[in-house]
Amino acid sequence: MLTKMSLNCSGVNVDSSLPPHSSAVQQFEQLKQKKETIEHGIHLFAREPKEGLKYLQEKDLVGTSPEEIAAFFHREDRLGKTVVGDYMGNGDDFNKKVMYAYIDQMGISKRDFVAALRQFLDGFRLPGEAQKIDRLMEKFASRYCECNPNLGLFASADTAYVLAYSIIMLTTDLHSPQVCILSFSLMLFKFLCCRELALIE
Repeated sequence: MLTKMSLNCSGVNVDSSLPPHSSAVQQFEQLKQKKETIEHGIHLFAREPKEGLKYLQEKDLVGTSPEEIAAFFHREDRLGKTVVGDYMGNGDDFNKKVMYAYIDQMGISKRDFVAALRQFLDGFRLPGEAQKIDRLMEKFASRYCECNPNLGLFASADTAYVLAYSIIMLTTDLHSPQVCILSFSLMLFKFLCCRELALIE
C-alpha cells in the first residue's frame, strides 16, 4: 500500500494518509456543548430561578453553596438582572444567604459610599417590592460599614441604611414617568431631611 507523503511548513515529510489529530476538535466540541448547556440553564433561570440553578448544578457548572451561587451571579453577565434581583431579595433563608454572600464578595473597601452603591446595583436590578429592597439595602449598609470602619462617615450601619435607601427612593422617583415638579420637590425635601438625620447621628 502506497503511503502519501507531503511536506509540512518545516520541510519534514509527514504521512498525509493518517487521520488528523482529533484532540483540538474534541476540545472545541466540548466547549461548544458546555456553552449550549450554560445558555439552556440561563434560559431556565429566567423562567424559574430554582429550576435553572438545579439544572446547572446537575451539570456541575454551578456549586450548591450560597457562596458558589453568588460567585456565579457575579461572573455570569448573561443572567437577567431583574431575575437576579428578585432572587436575592426573596425572604427565604437560602436566598438571603446567597444575597449576603453576593454582597460579602464585593470589593467596596475604601470606596466612596455612592460609588460603592453604584457598584452594588450594577450587577442586578432592584426588585419592585419594598421589603426586598429593604433587605438588600440593609445588608449593603452593614457590609459597607464593616469594610470601611476608619472612614468615619456613619455612626452606625442604620445611618448608612437610611442614606442608601433615600438615594434609591430619590433615583426611583426621578426616573418615574409619573413624577412631577411638586412630587420631586417633596421627595428632594424628604431625602435631604433623611441625609441630615444620618449625618447628625
